[in-house]
Amino acid sequence: MALEGVRDEEETLNTWEDVKYFARSKDLSVRLWPCTPRMCVSEDKFIQTEDRERVYVSDRGWSKLCSVLGCDYRTIDRIQSPGLATKVLNDLWNQDRKKMSSRRIVVDGWTVVGIVGSRYQTYGHGRLVEAIDQMLVGRQGTGRSDISNGWSQIQQRKKPIGRSVGTELRIVLPRQRYAHSTYVEGSGGEAKDVSWVGIEARNGLGGECAVSFRTTVFRLVCANGLVRPAADYSRRVTHTGEQSKLDDRVKELLGVADEDVAAGVKWLDSLGSQEFDARAIAADRESVALLRRVLQDLEGGPTWIRRLATSNEEVRAETVRWMANGLAGSRSGEVWRSDHRHNRTLWDFVNIFTEAAQQSGSLQKQLRIEERAGHLADRLVKLET
Repeated sequence: MALEGVRDEEETLNTWEDVKYFARSKDLSVRLWPCTPRMCVSEDKFIQTEDRERVYVSDRGWSKLCSVLGCDYRTIDRIQSPGLATKVLNDLWNQDRKKMSSRRIVVDGWTVVGIVGSRYQTYGHGRLVEAIDQMLVGRQGTGRSDISNGWSQIQQRKKPIGRSVGTELRIVLPRQRYAHSTYVEGSGGEAKDVSWVGIEARNGLGGECAVSFRTTVFRLVCANGLVRPAADYSRRVTHTGEQSKLDDRVKELLGVADEDVAAGVKWLDSLGSQEFDARAIAADRESVALLRRVLQDLEGGPTWIRRLATSNEEVRAETVRWMANGLAGSRSGEVWRSDHRHNRTLWDFVNIFTEAAQQSGSLQKQLRIEERAGHLADRLVKLET
């Protein structure tokens, strides 16, 4: 590669104390530097300041910088001649010094992780965690103990409640333990599936995302998470420009997102009440397209994508059936490859991919698979089976 950069650090945070410790450390390490006239790219690895100090650039930092300069990061990355990528980037920088002077470099420690507008305001992870803490304490004092009880129970189960990728932080806030409409029929008798429904809070210090809150679903039997990305239930607070009451807006939207959980419960009921129908999925072009996106990052995914590319609807349906058996993990496999469950729902089908995401290696890849599975689930719940 012509461009070199450090990989974004990935971390799973298993307790609320881990989340708070991570948030404090990231708040202290991230700084914003103005783009000054003599700042330049150096040796395909660094950005050099006027004082000739050099800061290393992460992969995400290169991508953000290239987008501001108006070029494709992948194109620059493919340049093989030593030093040529540096010259190209510096030429682009020099062509529009005025535009670059209105930007600031985001530095985490001594690593460039992004580039943002001059009016960009950071919203620290510590402030976000504090807002969540205050909501939990406040709800406990008003008698709505179901939230705080759910929080303590999820900690006792030692499920991951926080994830970080570089300077981005995601926190899952369990809100309600819910026995939904998927009736388990099998050798163990009849019962209902149990899931957690709650809120996911997301924040980024590199300028790549706003503070956002949205409904999230966890299925207990499979011990995996599904991020539901439906726009109707996603609330965002941007941190750019003059925003003196940003803290208040975050706290207000955190409460609104908590109320959206009721809609998430209804959505979960709908997904769990529809039986898995491979023909219906194969006949819906949008479902097939979304399914192929989920498969992109899974091991063996390209093979399944090629099989789904056929124009023969029956072959596609058969591929979907094979896929359910072939990709099911140790937990979801109890539904698809044994008599543990005789009935299979769309919720079961989606959980194959959310469980597979846990084995995908990269945390960035795992989050991407889960989000795409959420888009697929939103489409499947609209199918008339």
